[in-house]
Amino acid sequence: MATGSFTLDIEEANGNDIVSKTSFEGILSLAGTVATMEISPIEEPTATGILSLDYEGDGVADMTIPAEENGVVSPDVVPPTTTATTTGTLGTNGWYLSDVSIAFNATDTESGVKDTFYSLNSGATWATTTPLVISTEGTTTMQYYSTDNDGNIEATSTLIVKIDKIAPEAKISVDPTTKDLKIEGVDMNPTTVAKDGNVYTITDLAGHTAKLFFQKTFAGKMLTFAKLTGVQYDSAPKIILPSSSFLYIWNPALISQTITVKKDFLIEAVYNKKKDQTTVLVKEKGRQIRKEVFTGLRIVKLTTVQGTVGYEI
Repeated sequence: MATGSFTLDIEEANGNDIVSKTSFEGILSLAGTVATMEISPIEEPTATGILSLDYEGDGVADMTIPAEENGVVSPDVVPPTTTATTTGTLGTNGWYLSDVSIAFNATDTESGVKDTFYSLNSGATWATTTPLVISTEGTTTMQYYSTDNDGNIEATSTLIVKIDKIAPEAKISVDPTTKDLKIEGVDMNPTTVAKDGNVYTITDLAGHTAKLFFQKTFAGKMLTFAKLTGVQYDSAPKIILPSSSFLYIWNPALISQTITVKKDFLIEAVYNKKKDQTTVLVKEKGRQIRKEVFTGLRIVKLTTVQGTVGYEI
């Protein structure tokens, strides 16, 4: 007649003696709920009886609860509990350096686990296929939950998987303020740059590194000179780069830039303070000389991409 709960006690007696009994306690009901239990003269209802609950009163059972001889039966209203375990090469700050395998472990002490579901698109679709492997770089947000055999549904949990498989790259130029080399990291994550002698180490948020090796550098009031010889990604062998040199001339501001990568290209940039223009000449192997004029001071940058050297103007 209303929302609440009820208890059903059943006893089998032989004269004044109680042969067996069962109790259904704390059975939830709603207004309109119909609870049914068939009593058979040839079976023991305290042992084999089944309490059927039709919450909507539409003639279709929504839950069935078997009797337990000489015991107390309560409905299973507790959903399963699911934990997700990730396996991969873990870097720093919660980032993985490899593909990540995800395994689910669901437990239910009453009726047992029926299914575990997960979604990779904010709940638009759900799947049960396992094992699950995340290979996409970046941040993947996954939702998951389990159901039990009594129809209880676990609250949705969220797992965030962060993957960065690639070491950072570098942009090399000059800082007009310090008149020294300027090293910038290029990566999907923020980077930091540390200097130890003539070696610059770029480190990203996941812990990947790229080391730049300079044979010699000089930073003075009139000129800055440097020569890049190699790059090393993480723990891989050092890559020997083609002879690459940087020459910057100051008067006292930056007026000339010459960047040379042996046999590949030569870039010369001259800044005219009076016109506030930078004239750039690009000489690439097998191509005609290219001339470009830019407004303002334009600083040429040497770039690394998987062990090869390029440039940006």
